[in-house]
Amino acid sequence: MSTRTIMISKIHVAKRQLALPDDSYRDVLRRKTGKESTGAMSHGELETVLREFERLGFKPTKRGTFSKEKQIRMIRAVWKDITHLGIDAEDHVAALRSFVGRVTRTKVNPLGVSDPEFLDSTQANKVLEGLKAWRTRLRQQAQKVAA
Repeated sequence: MSTRTIMISKIHVAKRQLALPDDSYRDVLRRKTGKESTGAMSHGELETVLREFERLGFKPTKRGTFSKEKQIRMIRAVWKDITHLGIDAEDHVAALRSFVGRVTRTKVNPLGVSDPEFLDSTQANKVLEGLKAWRTRLRQQAQKVAA
C-alpha cells in the first residue's frame, strides 16, 4: 500500500471515529485544503487534514497491535512465567521495574521508564519481546539441565 493510500484510509477511519456526517466531513476538508475529496489532495494536504482530525479528537491506532493495557497484562504474565522458571530475585516487582528501566533507556531518558504502567505502546512491545526472549532462554536452559 502506498503512503498516500494509507493516509486516505486514516482520514476515513477518523471520519468514522469522530462520527462526522458527510457534510461536516466535507466542510473540514474544504476549510483545511479548499478541496472536497481526499483523492484530489496532495500528500501535504492529506497530512494537514490528518492533523486537523487529531486536533478534533481522532486517535490513530496501529492495526494488528495490542492496546497498551493488554500489553501490560502480557508483560506481567510473561514475567510471572519467568519467576516460576527460577530467577533469583528477592523482590520480583523491583526486578521487573529494573528490567523495564534497562530496556527503555535512551539518551533523552538515561534511567528508562520506572514501571510498566508508564510504558507507551512501542516501549511496551520492546519490553514484552525482551521478556519473551528471556523466557525462551530460561526454558532452553531448564531442558538442558533436565536432559
